[in-house]
Amino acid sequence: MTRWMKAAFKYVFLSIIIGALFAYAMFQGGFVSWYLFYSVITIIVLMIVVTLFPFKVKQIRRVISNEAVEAGGAVDVTVKVEKYPFQPFFFVRIFDELPEQLKQEDTPGALFFFSFQRTLSFTYTISNLERGVYRFGEVKCKLGDLFGLLEVERTLQGGETDILVYPSFRYFRSLPPVAKHREREANVIALLSKKIDLLPV
Repeated sequence: MTRWMKAAFKYVFLSIIIGALFAYAMFQGGFVSWYLFYSVITIIVLMIVVTLFPFKVKQIRRVISNEAVEAGGAVDVTVKVEKYPFQPFFFVRIFDELPEQLKQEDTPGALFFFSFQRTLSFTYTISNLERGVYRFGEVKCKLGDLFGLLEVERTLQGGETDILVYPSFRYFRSLPPVAKHREREANVIALLSKKIDLLPV
């Protein structure tokens, strides 16, 4: 309910601004007042068109610092979104959808304002990984206008990546000699054979 109230308040506030500018232009008259009114209307229309314009990308890539890591370790994930050179947007938020096992309270992402850069990228860290295989899939983005009136969410396909987390291990400082190990095996086998001979038939 609060979300709808905030959205309604934004639209009411924008309507008041447009109405005030129109009233000012009607009563004041002249070039300056009408120029101000039409300029604001033009900006609002452009914002709506750009926000509703499909946000298409060429390629999505994930660069993993280490695709195989020990349990309890950490990895750095860099998400790179390569867009088309003439892809208009005022601002876009890009989020990386984590696997269910790695869901966090805050989804990793970044905010980008209007830019001519071909590649939008950001990096985040995942720590305290548990044993298993984690598969990363889609990337989501949210586009909006300058006043925050419209916010469109889209899903970007591509960039599937797997991370393998294997069990932790320890290094032994020294191992017993092979001869002693074989001697112990022989003693165990001899002891078992004696017990088998003592069993009643």
